[in-house]
Amino acid sequence: MNGNLKAAVEMVKASRSLGWSYGLKAANLSEYHTRQDFKWAEEIGRKRVDEIVSNTHRGAYDRAAMVLGSLAEVFTAKGETETAQNLFHEFCKQKYNRHTAFKREVRSVIAGSRLLKTLNPVF
Repeated sequence: MNGNLKAAVEMVKASRSLGWSYGLKAANLSEYHTRQDFKWAEEIGRKRVDEIVSNTHRGAYDRAAMVLGSLAEVFTAKGETETAQNLFHEFCKQKYNRHTAFKREVRSVIAGSRLLKTLNPVF
């Protein structure tokens, strides 16, 4: 895992354990920098999921599902539930519809998340 992705994952983990609003307030970032940082983390996360699933690294599907779930949780925490649902639709219905093992891992991540359970994505 490269340093940038590791930093992004740690940022998401910290936001979960501290609470979304507390984590952002503690970082004391401007709205612009917060948007830019998340845009950067989203780009890295999407690429990572694509790399894992498109190359059928089945042993890493759980990690790809966690990255996808983390991105969706951030969207949900920001109040962008439609974007979070579209993210699942894009990866589980459009791009990787035939990858049942990956979809099973995504369902497992959703089942383990209080935020994502409220979305009830269908794929």
